[in-house]
Amino acid sequence: MKNFKAAALCTILVSMLTACSNNGNPESVAKHFLEAYYKMDLDRAARYASDKTKADIANLQSQLQGVEPTPSEIPEITIKDLIIKGDTAYCRYIVSQDKNDAAALSENLILVKERGEWVADF
Repeated sequence: MKNFKAAALCTILVSMLTACSNNGNPESVAKHFLEAYYKMDLDRAARYASDKTKADIANLQSQLQGVEPTPSEIPEITIKDLIIKGDTAYCRYIVSQDKNDAAALSENLILVKERGEWVADF
């Protein structure tokens, strides 16, 4: 019984550490960062951000204190292209209000490896 409890505890700890880690592929990190950023979930976006971008997010948070996004302000994010060159990845994504949005914008995001993990360098 003790072995079962120890194994269960180890499984839970490993799962928690994996869930908190950003060491996924750059496309996954870009998607998570962009979705959080455009939803104004800046605390979550900061989890996927470089140190420089975390500082920018902290400044933005202080400026937007008390502002809540409405559902109509939350766009759809589609990753179109991703090119990896060493420890830098270049991501092209589309921001639209829906899949048929004629005014959709094509934007770019740079990701870098920081301490071995991919992070958005916005």
